[in-house]
Amino acid sequence: MGELEREADVLVIGAGPGGYVCALRAAQLGKKVILIDRGRLGGVCLNEGCIPSKALIQVSKIFHETKELGETGLAFEGVRVDFKKLINWKEKIDAQ
Repeated sequence: MGELEREADVLVIGAGPGGYVCALRAAQLGKKVILIDRGRLGGVCLNEGCIPSKALIQVSKIFHETKELGETGLAFEGVRVDFKKLINWKEKIDAQ
């Protein structure tokens, strides 16, 4: 594999939440930026950690709230969690 020569004012290693914001801001300030990452932009937090986890947390909150609503007179019959569908939905979020 040949060697690549690049010139830049700023080199950002890691395209996680800090890295891509840093690269964008440097570019806005007129700097020539190289952003490198071994994975997808957004890093672990966006693609595998925080965002997918928050999606699952939101679903669990909704599930819990539907159970609590029974005390107000609004009842839902047969509310259940289909874990296979839930994980497939989370995987779609991961893939975006």
